[in-house]
Amino acid sequence: VGLAAVVGAFIAGSVLAESRDRFSLHQDMQPVADLLTPFFFVVTGAQLNLKSFGEPAVLAIAAAITAVAIAGKLVGGLVGARSMGRKSALVIGSGMIPRGEVGIIVAGLALRSRVIDRELFAAVMAMVVITTLIGPPLMKAAIMRLRPPPVPPRASGSSG
Repeated sequence: VGLAAVVGAFIAGSVLAESRDRFSLHQDMQPVADLLTPFFFVVTGAQLNLKSFGEPAVLAIAAAITAVAIAGKLVGGLVGARSMGRKSALVIGSGMIPRGEVGIIVAGLALRSRVIDRELFAAVMAMVVITTLIGPPLMKAAIMRLRPPPVPPRASGSSG
């Protein structure tokens, strides 16, 4: 139908996830995923021109889209989960920060379709890496804010 393969894969995954055979399908497909996943990252990484990171404009764009990506997920989590309380919503928002494979897939499709150039592709790849690395520490910090403060231990011993 002319849609990108990622859309078809998403729809197929959504349909198969509701199948009663989903567990056996997952087991059957895992070896294929284990084989092909490294190739996906190698091919996508080969499209990246590392010299682009020496250009101030690329670094500026990477910083800007990374800031927007992080802020967007945090705000989305705070708004979408506001009924759970601010601290819980912050955990949800920080857990959504990493972009991962979907960002890489979309950027790769945009590069191959010539919607973006190699410099913008490099900036997007930087955003994917930064958000992937920064998400877990931010989520941990948000989770730690949910915990009640520790209760100091009582002094042992008898008095009197």
